[in-house]
Amino acid sequence: MNILFLSTWFPYPLDNGSRIRVQYLLRALAERHRVDLISFIPSEEGGHVLNTLRTWCNRVDVVKRDPFWRDPKKSITGHFSLNPRDVVSTYSPEMARLTANAIANQHYDLVVASIINAAPYAIMARDVPCVLEEHNFMTSWMEERYRGQTAPLRKVAHWLTWQKCRRYERWLYPQFNLISMVSRRDRQAVEETIPHCTGRVEVIPNGVDILLNRPGMASPQPDTLVFNGSITYYANEDAIRYFLSEILPLIQSRVPKVNLKITGKTDGFDLKNMKSNDQVIFTGFLEDVRPVVAASWACIVPLRIGGGTRLKILEAMALGTPVISTSKGAEGLEVIPEQDILIADTPVEFAEQTVRLLKDPNLRERLIRNARRKVEEKYSWAQIGERFCQAVENVGCKSSSQIPQTRSS
Repeated sequence: MNILFLSTWFPYPLDNGSRIRVQYLLRALAERHRVDLISFIPSEEGGHVLNTLRTWCNRVDVVKRDPFWRDPKKSITGHFSLNPRDVVSTYSPEMARLTANAIANQHYDLVVASIINAAPYAIMARDVPCVLEEHNFMTSWMEERYRGQTAPLRKVAHWLTWQKCRRYERWLYPQFNLISMVSRRDRQAVEETIPHCTGRVEVIPNGVDILLNRPGMASPQPDTLVFNGSITYYANEDAIRYFLSEILPLIQSRVPKVNLKITGKTDGFDLKNMKSNDQVIFTGFLEDVRPVVAASWACIVPLRIGGGTRLKILEAMALGTPVISTSKGAEGLEVIPEQDILIADTPVEFAEQTVRLLKDPNLRERLIRNARRKVEEKYSWAQIGERFCQAVENVGCKSSSQIPQTRSS
């Protein structure tokens, strides 16, 4: 098939879960089909790999803009618009132009939009089957953030954002022949919120490269913890603030020498506002996070908000670093508490499980064996890429008479 792949996230560098997912799914498609890629790229940081991408893809075009930049005026007026299309404040005329040119000059059997920011451009292809490859169902996430607010003004603002997302996704999703979500929970939320999509949603989970991430890459050091995620992402910031203020002091009271490394970019973030000490290290961006994770006794995932599933958990499991997570952090993953992972949902429980793991080598070894087996059986990118290709191919083989009739021009 000839496939047009429209990506919000440029698949380099592999510094967050979205970019990792895009790269592995894109590569899986490109191994079996002719793929043209049009992607946003927020800076020149990935420009040097364009030639590498062109060894997979037939054609690569980029839009040099932050895909999440919002038009301030439209961000305000969109809340009150009755037209779903008017609530989009990240629209890029350049991406629209490149997409229109590609559709006009090449026959495509299928268009894939990677997450919601790329979706408006995909539905420009009126007579071509379209797939939305989504990482989070934003309506659920925005509802969650609204319900977590207590200040009246912030609660009103978050309610408006929730309704804005709900209205937009209820208009947008039915225009796709297939929507892939990363968890059963997200699939259920889509089908409950948008009944027209029932039967069109397929779960394509997140994964991990089990050859690239393997046990034994470093010797684990006692009393060491790691959080492998950038605090520039809202859900990660909330998790670390929660851990540093409410959980770490409880752990330190019993394991005084414990230290924590937090990986990922901190650009533009004021670390002085974090309740940290000399035993908390912000590493900044690392070209390769695997040695730091592998050298840690345990990986903490104290997430309280957000959707999708966590590649940080799968990577730690593959590397042989046991994980302590909240139920929210492990949401959507087919992991068994006490067998593959430790789960804790209050500060006292989280501290207790962490101390328990730090002091019990036998527990640690059991979790390592089971977790590695689990990712090999269920979460290898090779298996997931095959599953994604089959889902996409099933859509591409259908006739144009099955294009959703609601698709806009």
